[in-house]
Amino acid sequence: MFHRLTIAAVAAAVLSVTTGEAVAQAPATTSASCVLSAQDGDWTRHALEGWGRVNESRLQIAPVTLPTLVLFDQACTHVFRPAADSVAPGTFRAAGHAFEVASSSHSGQIAIPGGDAFPVGLTSFAAPGAEGRMFFVMSLPSLWRAKAVASNTDMLATVVFVHEFTHTQSASLGARVDALIARGLPAEADDDVIQSRFGDRPGFKAAYEAERDLLFRAATASSLEDSRKDAAAALRSIERRRRTYFAGADAIFAEAEAIFLTMEGIAQWAAYAWLIDPSGGSMAPADALPFLRRGGKRWSQDEGLALLLVLDRLSPGWPAKLLAPEPINAIELAEGMVSGKR
Repeated sequence: MFHRLTIAAVAAAVLSVTTGEAVAQAPATTSASCVLSAQDGDWTRHALEGWGRVNESRLQIAPVTLPTLVLFDQACTHVFRPAADSVAPGTFRAAGHAFEVASSSHSGQIAIPGGDAFPVGLTSFAAPGAEGRMFFVMSLPSLWRAKAVASNTDMLATVVFVHEFTHTQSASLGARVDALIARGLPAEADDDVIQSRFGDRPGFKAAYEAERDLLFRAATASSLEDSRKDAAAALRSIERRRRTYFAGADAIFAEAEAIFLTMEGIAQWAAYAWLIDPSGGSMAPADALPFLRRGGKRWSQDEGLALLLVLDRLSPGWPAKLLAPEPINAIELAEGMVSGKR
């Protein structure tokens, strides 16, 4: 079975917006009736260009490795494959990139690269294909309007797109997860593995919440000095928790947590950057955080975001280190930042 989460989390679950139900199966349509609508095309272009602005201004990933996009609604699937010729007739162009688009009816099952399929529903995820190229699957805004819970579902859909597209650019971090699986991390491990495996152990949740809150306090402290103090306290709390719970046969989960916090933190930070971009979500930071956190139900996404917000404030050169071909993780970078070694 296709393993979605080795490289990237399912963003709908990340943001806790689904009802957990599949959208009812659509009646069959002819492929001839499946044409990408102007509205869906405009949204896709807007989302790609929004991610492009975040990348150009801060992430600075170059060159961008374009994934295959599999976008779908209740009746049709639209597959965007990167095109070499940006001026070829009929190509879809956005943010300086070109895609060939093939549309077809799906009759309730979405086929993905590699031969697997899943029922139509509200979802978004990225994963590596058989040849190593990433692909990215997402329901189009019409399904988000029908199923998601948010004050602005189109904005939420774009946030999810930006989050997930960021995952398609972090193959080096995904490779580290694969290496951990080869060393004994459970093959089904995903970004929720720490929460699901350790969340019910006595004292773990309280320790996690305390360190998470310290990180968010550090990110919004009134002075850089206070930010560093709160960040240092949070890192001490993280280290105590890790010594207590990630010992013996569970030691490998310390590495897994650090990688997932880094992956999810970068993706959440990119989504936050788009939300506060005047040409993107145009939200005030005080409004963007609760919109993105969605109650903080997903621990790796929430603490990862807090950690990256701290790094962005105290070590703004973090993208070059966390997105390098051989990256360090966000906890290592934060520890070096606080100690003065990075």
